Amino acid sequence: MFFLQPETSLLYHDMMVYQGASMNQLKPVRVILNERQRKFFFGLLQKMDE
Repeated sequence: MFFLQPETSLLYHDMMVYQGASMNQLKPVRVILNERQRKFFFGLLQKMDE
């Protein structure tokens, strides 16, 4: 089982706004759709013991 670190979604949102995305058009990431999202979110995973 994997859990994201606290405030990871906010960090991704801020990164996308910094890169020029419209703040009003961004939606929470629920499904990894592209390589940028995969690298960002999978790079921040913490493995938790089950």
